[in-house]
Amino acid sequence: MQTRQEIWRQRLIGEDIVYKRYVYKTHIQGGTEISQSTLLNIVADIPRTFSDSQLKCGDSTIKRLLVEYASVQAGDNYLQGFSYFMKIFCQVFHLSEHAEADTFWCFSKLVGIIRPLMPDFNCEWFAWNRKFWVNDLVKRLGKKRPLLEAILQTEIETFSSLILVKWYMLWFAQNIVFEEVIELWDFLVNVNPPKRMHAYNCIALVIIEQAADDIVYQCGGQATAVIYKLLSLKIKNVGNLIRRLKKIKM
Repeated sequence: MQTRQEIWRQRLIGEDIVYKRYVYKTHIQGGTEISQSTLLNIVADIPRTFSDSQLKCGDSTIKRLLVEYASVQAGDNYLQGFSYFMKIFCQVFHLSEHAEADTFWCFSKLVGIIRPLMPDFNCEWFAWNRKFWVNDLVKRLGKKRPLLEAILQTEIETFSSLILVKWYMLWFAQNIVFEEVIELWDFLVNVNPPKRMHAYNCIALVIIEQAADDIVYQCGGQATAVIYKLLSLKIKNVGNLIRRLKKIKM
C-alpha cells in the first residue's frame, strides 16, 4: 500500500521529482529576497495558523519555506492562507528524506491549482468561477434546503465571493481541525483535476446541508449572519463527510 507521502508526491510533484529536488537545493533553498512588509506578514500569520495543533514541523522551517517561495515567485509573493498550506505539507513530509524540497514543490503545485481562485490574479476568471460554481451550489442546495437557499440569494454576491476565497481557495483548511484536515486533503489530492471544482462544490453542499437547520434557527433568517456562521463553521467528523462524498458521482 502506498503511503500518504508517496501518493502526494506522485499527484503533486510528478515524475521529475529527482530533478526538482536538485533545483530546489541548488537554486531555491536559502532564498531571502523579499520585501520587509512581506516578511512581516509571514511572521505575523504563522503563529495564528492552526495555533491549537501540535505540529511536528517547527515554525522556523515553515517561515523559511514561505520566504523561499516568495523569493522565487514574486508574482504570487505571499498571500494570507499560504501559511495553512505550508504547515500541512510540512506535517506530512516531516522527517522524511528531502522533506523541505518535497514540501516546497507540493506547495508550489497547490498554489498553481488554486491560482484562478485568487481574486487579484485574473478578475475575469475569478468572476466566472464565482458565478458558475456558486450558482450550481445554490441550485443544488435549493432542492434540499430551500429556506436557506432563499436566504442566501439575498446576499449571493457576498456569499459567492467569500466561499471561493475562504473555502475553495484554502481547501477548507481554516474550517477543519488540523488533526482531520489532512484526511480531507487525501481525498482532494486524488480527485482528477477537471473534476476538482465539482468536488469543492460537493464538499460545500454536504457541509451546508448538515448545518442548515441550526444556522437558520440561530440567525433568524438574517442573510449576513447566516453567511458569517457558515464561513466560520468548525467542521468535524471528516471521515463521515468523505463517506458521503464518495456516494456522490464526481
